[in-house]
Amino acid sequence: MKLKGYSMCLIVCIVCLMVELTVSSMVSNAFNDLDNAEPIGAQLGGSIYDPSIYAHMSAGGSSYSASIKVDGDTELSNLEHITSGIGTKKDPYIVSGQSFDGYGYEYCIMIKNTDLYLVIQDCLITGAYGYGIYLENVTNIIIRDNQIEENGHGVFSIRCTSMTIINNYILENWNPHDSANGICLRYCDGVIIVNNTIMKNDENGIYILSSSNNFIASNRCHLSPKGIYLNSNSLYNTVVYNNCTLNDGEIVIAYPPEGQTNYVANNTGDVRYYMYSPGSDSQDVSAYYP
Repeated sequence: MKLKGYSMCLIVCIVCLMVELTVSSMVSNAFNDLDNAEPIGAQLGGSIYDPSIYAHMSAGGSSYSASIKVDGDTELSNLEHITSGIGTKKDPYIVSGQSFDGYGYEYCIMIKNTDLYLVIQDCLITGAYGYGIYLENVTNIIIRDNQIEENGHGVFSIRCTSMTIINNYILENWNPHDSANGICLRYCDGVIIVNNTIMKNDENGIYILSSSNNFIASNRCHLSPKGIYLNSNSLYNTVVYNNCTLNDGEIVIAYPPEGQTNYVANNTGDVRYYMYSPGSDSQDVSAYYP
Protein backbone atom coordinates (compact mmCIF):
# COMPACT_ATOMS: atom_id res chain seq x y z
CA MET A 1 0.00 0.00 0.00
CA LYS A 2 2.81 2.36 0.89
CA LEU A 3 4.55 1.64 -2.45
CA LYS A 4 1.33 2.40 -4.28
CA GLY A 5 1.09 5.69 -2.41
CA TYR A 6 4.62 6.65 -3.44
CA SER A 7 3.88 5.64 -7.02
CA MET A 8 0.76 7.77 -7.07
CA CYS A 9 2.70 10.79 -5.74
CA LEU A 10 5.39 10.23 -8.36
CA ILE A 11 2.78 10.10 -11.11
CA VAL A 12 1.16 13.29 -9.87
CA CYS A 13 4.54 15.07 -9.77
CA ILE A 14 5.37 13.94 -13.30
CA VAL A 15 1.98 15.08 -14.59
CA CYS A 16 2.38 18.49 -12.90
CA LEU A 17 5.83 18.90 -14.41
CA MET A 18 4.55 18.00 -17.86
CA VAL A 19 1.70 20.49 -17.53
CA GLU A 20 4.10 23.25 -16.43
CA LEU A 21 6.46 22.55 -19.32
CA THR A 22 3.56 22.45 -21.76
CA VAL A 23 2.18 25.76 -20.53
CA SER A 24 5.63 27.38 -20.70
CA SER A 25 6.05 26.10 -24.23
CA MET A 26 2.61 27.38 -25.21
CA VAL A 27 3.37 30.84 -23.83
CA SER A 28 6.73 30.94 -25.59
CA ASN A 29 5.20 29.79 -28.86
CA ALA A 30 2.38 32.30 -28.53
CA PHE A 31 4.83 35.18 -28.23
CA ASN A 32 6.89 33.83 -31.12
CA ASP A 33 3.76 33.56 -33.24
CA LEU A 34 2.73 37.09 -32.32
CA ASP A 35 6.17 38.36 -33.21
CA ASN A 36 5.68 37.08 -36.75
CA ALA A 37 2.03 37.99 -37.09
CA GLU A 38 0.41 40.67 -39.19
CA PRO A 39 0.15 44.15 -37.61
CA ILE A 40 -3.16 43.64 -35.82
CA GLY A 41 -1.53 40.68 -34.10
CA ALA A 42 0.66 43.23 -32.30
CA GLN A 43 4.07 41.63 -33.03
CA LEU A 44 4.94 41.37 -29.36
CA GLY A 45 8.65 40.78 -29.89
CA GLY A 46 11.27 43.46 -29.39
CA SER A 47 13.19 45.16 -26.65
CA ILE A 48 12.02 47.11 -23.66
CA TYR A 49 13.48 50.61 -23.64
CA ASP A 50 17.17 50.72 -22.89
CA PRO A 51 18.92 54.11 -23.21
CA SER A 52 22.03 52.44 -24.60
CA ILE A 53 20.05 51.26 -27.62
CA TYR A 54 19.46 54.85 -28.67
CA ALA A 55 22.75 56.44 -27.64
CA HIS A 56 24.20 56.14 -31.14
CA MET A 57 21.09 57.82 -32.58
CA SER A 58 21.37 60.97 -30.51
CA ALA A 59 25.07 61.05 -31.34
CA GLY A 60 24.29 61.02 -35.04
CA GLY A 61 25.43 57.45 -35.66
CA SER A 62 22.23 56.42 -37.45
CA SER A 63 20.48 57.68 -40.56
CA TYR A 64 19.29 61.24 -39.85
CA SER A 65 16.26 63.18 -41.10
CA ALA A 66 14.47 66.39 -40.19
CA SER A 67 10.90 65.29 -40.97
CA ILE A 68 8.98 63.20 -43.49
CA LYS A 69 5.46 63.47 -44.89
CA VAL A 70 3.58 60.72 -46.73
CA ASP A 71 0.13 61.12 -48.27
CA GLY A 72 -1.15 58.02 -50.03
CA ASP A 73 0.13 54.62 -51.13
CA THR A 74 2.34 55.95 -53.92
CA GLU A 75 4.26 58.34 -51.70
CA LEU A 76 4.76 55.62 -49.09
CA SER A 77 6.03 53.19 -51.73
CA ASN A 78 8.56 55.78 -52.89
CA LEU A 79 9.72 56.81 -49.40
CA GLU A 80 13.52 56.80 -49.30
CA HIS A 81 13.58 56.05 -45.56
CA ILE A 82 12.24 52.52 -46.09
CA THR A 83 14.97 49.99 -45.35
CA SER A 84 13.15 46.85 -46.54
CA GLY A 85 9.77 45.34 -47.44
CA ILE A 86 7.14 45.70 -50.15
CA GLY A 87 4.17 46.90 -48.08
CA THR A 88 2.30 43.59 -47.80
CA LYS A 89 1.10 41.70 -44.73
CA LYS A 90 3.91 39.16 -45.00
CA ASP A 91 6.58 41.67 -46.01
CA PRO A 92 5.71 45.11 -44.63
CA TYR A 93 7.67 48.25 -45.32
CA ILE A 94 10.24 48.85 -42.55
CA VAL A 95 11.55 52.20 -41.34
CA SER A 96 14.21 51.27 -38.79
CA GLY A 97 17.18 52.66 -36.87
CA GLN A 98 16.82 56.29 -37.91
CA SER A 99 16.85 59.63 -36.09
CA PHE A 100 14.20 62.24 -36.81
CA ASP A 101 14.97 65.72 -35.48
CA GLY A 102 11.84 67.82 -35.92
CA TYR A 103 12.99 71.05 -34.29
CA GLY A 104 11.29 73.88 -36.14
CA TYR A 105 8.86 71.48 -37.86
CA GLU A 106 5.23 70.63 -37.07
CA TYR A 107 5.96 66.89 -37.15
CA CYS A 108 8.77 64.38 -37.38
CA ILE A 109 6.74 61.74 -39.23
CA MET A 110 3.35 62.35 -40.88
CA ILE A 111 1.56 59.51 -42.67
CA LYS A 112 -1.90 59.86 -44.21
CA ASN A 113 -4.35 57.93 -46.37
CA THR A 114 -2.76 54.51 -46.80
CA ASP A 115 -3.58 50.91 -45.94
CA LEU A 116 -0.19 49.50 -46.87
CA TYR A 117 1.64 47.57 -44.17
CA LEU A 118 4.33 49.57 -42.40
CA VAL A 119 6.54 49.13 -39.31
CA ILE A 120 8.34 52.07 -37.68
CA GLN A 121 10.87 50.69 -35.23
CA ASP A 122 14.07 51.45 -33.31
CA CYS A 123 13.97 55.16 -34.17
CA LEU A 124 14.66 58.33 -32.21
CA ILE A 125 11.81 60.80 -32.84
CA THR A 126 12.21 64.16 -31.17
CA GLY A 127 11.74 67.91 -31.24
CA ALA A 128 8.66 68.65 -33.39
CA TYR A 129 6.41 71.33 -31.93
CA GLY A 130 3.26 69.56 -33.11
CA TYR A 131 3.62 65.79 -33.40
CA GLY A 132 6.34 63.19 -33.09
CA ILE A 133 4.28 60.80 -35.22
CA TYR A 134 1.04 61.99 -36.87
CA LEU A 135 -1.23 59.34 -38.44
CA GLU A 136 -4.46 60.10 -40.29
CA ASN A 137 -6.76 57.66 -42.08
CA VAL A 138 -4.25 54.81 -42.03
CA THR A 139 -4.39 51.13 -41.15
CA ASN A 140 -1.93 48.23 -40.78
CA ILE A 141 0.82 50.22 -39.07
CA ILE A 142 3.05 49.08 -36.20
CA ILE A 143 4.99 51.59 -34.08
CA ARG A 144 7.39 49.69 -31.84
CA ASP A 145 10.63 50.03 -29.88
CA ASN A 146 11.04 53.76 -30.52
CA GLN A 147 12.15 56.62 -28.29
CA ILE A 148 9.69 59.50 -28.79
CA GLU A 149 10.42 62.60 -26.74
CA GLU A 150 10.08 66.39 -26.52
CA ASN A 151 7.41 66.76 -29.20
CA GLY A 152 3.99 68.41 -29.03
CA HIS A 153 2.18 65.04 -29.02
CA GLY A 154 4.13 61.79 -28.94
CA VAL A 155 1.90 59.67 -31.21
CA PHE A 156 -1.28 61.30 -32.53
CA SER A 157 -3.78 59.21 -34.54
CA ILE A 158 -7.04 60.32 -36.13
CA ARG A 159 -9.49 58.09 -38.01
CA CYS A 160 -7.12 55.10 -37.94
CA THR A 161 -7.84 51.38 -37.57
CA SER A 162 -5.96 48.12 -36.99
CA MET A 163 -2.75 49.63 -35.64
CA THR A 164 -0.31 48.55 -32.95
CA ILE A 165 1.71 50.84 -30.66
CA ILE A 166 4.03 48.69 -28.57
CA ASN A 167 7.26 48.81 -26.53
CA ASN A 168 7.89 52.54 -27.04
CA TYR A 169 9.45 54.97 -24.61
CA ILE A 170 7.43 58.22 -24.81
CA LEU A 171 8.26 61.16 -22.58
CA GLU A 172 8.31 64.92 -22.02
CA ASN A 173 5.92 65.85 -24.82
CA TRP A 174 4.34 69.27 -24.37
CA ASN A 175 2.73 72.03 -26.40
CA PRO A 176 2.37 75.62 -25.11
CA HIS A 177 -0.68 76.21 -27.34
CA ASP A 178 -2.58 72.93 -26.89
CA SER A 179 -2.81 69.95 -24.57
CA ALA A 180 -0.05 67.45 -25.29
CA ASN A 181 -0.37 63.69 -24.85
CA GLY A 182 1.98 60.75 -24.99
CA ILE A 183 -0.46 58.78 -27.16
CA CYS A 184 -3.72 60.22 -28.49
CA LEU A 185 -6.46 58.38 -30.40
CA ARG A 186 -9.27 60.37 -32.03
CA TYR A 187 -12.04 58.53 -33.90
CA CYS A 188 -9.92 55.38 -33.99
CA ASP A 189 -10.98 51.74 -33.86
CA GLY A 190 -9.15 48.48 -33.27
CA VAL A 191 -5.87 49.95 -32.01
CA ILE A 192 -3.59 47.92 -29.70
CA ILE A 193 -1.55 49.96 -27.19
CA VAL A 194 0.68 47.60 -25.18
CA ASN A 195 3.77 47.78 -22.98
CA ASN A 196 4.74 51.41 -23.53
CA THR A 197 6.54 53.56 -20.95
CA ILE A 198 4.94 57.02 -21.00
CA MET A 199 6.21 59.72 -18.64
CA LYS A 200 6.22 63.47 -18.00
CA ASN A 201 3.73 64.48 -20.67
CA ASP A 202 1.97 67.83 -20.52
CA GLU A 203 -1.62 66.51 -20.35
CA ASN A 204 -2.32 62.77 -20.57
CA GLY A 205 -0.16 59.71 -20.85
CA ILE A 206 -2.80 58.04 -23.05
CA TYR A 207 -5.84 59.99 -24.27
CA ILE A 208 -8.73 58.13 -25.94
CA LEU A 209 -11.19 60.53 -27.60
CA SER A 210 -14.34 59.29 -29.37
CA SER A 211 -12.59 55.99 -30.10
CA SER A 212 -13.94 52.48 -29.59
CA ASN A 213 -12.90 48.82 -29.54
CA ASN A 214 -9.30 49.52 -28.60
CA PHE A 215 -7.05 47.38 -26.37
CA ILE A 216 -4.86 49.20 -23.81
CA ALA A 217 -2.75 46.95 -21.61
CA SER A 218 0.46 46.73 -19.57
CA ASN A 219 1.49 50.35 -20.12
CA ARG A 220 3.40 52.38 -17.54
CA CYS A 221 2.04 55.94 -17.36
CA HIS A 222 3.68 58.22 -14.79
CA LEU A 223 4.24 61.88 -13.88
CA SER A 224 1.53 63.44 -16.09
CA PRO A 225 -1.69 65.26 -15.10
CA LYS A 226 -3.60 62.08 -16.08
CA GLY A 227 -2.22 58.62 -16.69
CA ILE A 228 -5.00 57.32 -18.96
CA TYR A 229 -8.10 59.31 -19.90
CA LEU A 230 -11.14 58.02 -21.82
CA ASN A 231 -13.72 60.62 -22.76
CA SER A 232 -17.47 59.99 -22.65
CA ASN A 233 -17.72 59.10 -26.35
CA SER A 234 -15.15 56.31 -26.15
CA LEU A 235 -16.97 52.98 -25.94
CA TYR A 236 -16.17 49.26 -25.67
CA ASN A 237 -12.47 49.72 -24.94
CA THR A 238 -10.45 47.31 -22.80
CA VAL A 239 -8.11 48.89 -20.24
CA VAL A 240 -6.24 46.26 -18.21
CA TYR A 241 -2.99 45.68 -16.31
CA ASN A 242 -1.71 49.24 -16.72
CA ASN A 243 0.46 50.87 -14.05
CA CYS A 244 -0.62 54.50 -13.70
CA THR A 245 0.87 56.03 -10.58
CA LEU A 246 2.46 59.35 -9.64
CA ASN A 247 0.00 61.30 -11.81
CA ASP A 248 -2.47 63.99 -10.68
CA GLY A 249 -5.22 61.66 -11.93
CA GLU A 250 -4.30 58.05 -12.45
CA ILE A 251 -7.00 56.57 -14.70
CA VAL A 252 -9.99 58.78 -15.50
CA ILE A 253 -13.07 57.38 -17.25
CA ALA A 254 -15.85 59.72 -18.36
CA TYR A 255 -19.14 57.93 -18.97
CA PRO A 256 -22.27 59.05 -20.78
CA PRO A 257 -25.53 58.92 -18.80
CA GLU A 258 -26.31 55.35 -19.91
CA GLY A 259 -23.38 54.08 -17.83
CA GLN A 260 -20.31 51.94 -18.12
CA THR A 261 -19.40 50.64 -21.58
CA ASN A 262 -15.65 50.01 -21.24
CA TYR A 263 -13.91 47.11 -19.53
CA VAL A 264 -11.46 48.45 -16.93
CA ALA A 265 -9.77 45.95 -14.59
CA ASN A 266 -6.55 44.92 -12.86
CA ASN A 267 -4.83 48.29 -13.19
CA THR A 268 -2.44 49.83 -10.68
CA GLY A 269 -3.49 53.35 -9.72
CA ASP A 270 -6.66 55.09 -8.64
CA VAL A 271 -9.52 54.77 -11.16
CA ARG A 272 -12.02 57.63 -11.17
CA TYR A 273 -15.33 57.61 -13.05
CA TYR A 274 -17.27 60.70 -14.09
CA MET A 275 -20.79 60.95 -15.48
CA TYR A 276 -21.78 63.76 -17.82
CA SER A 277 -25.35 64.95 -18.28
CA PRO A 278 -26.48 67.60 -20.77
CA GLY A 279 -26.46 71.08 -19.28
CA SER A 280 -24.79 70.11 -16.00
CA ASP A 281 -21.35 69.70 -14.51
CA SER A 282 -19.61 66.35 -14.39
CA GLN A 283 -20.46 64.11 -11.45
CA ASP A 284 -18.01 61.77 -9.75
CA VAL A 285 -19.71 58.35 -9.71
CA SER A 286 -16.66 56.25 -8.81
CA ALA A 287 -18.52 54.63 -5.92
CA TYR A 288 -20.88 52.92 -8.37
CA TYR A 289 -18.05 51.33 -10.38
CA PRO A 290 -15.93 49.19 -8.04
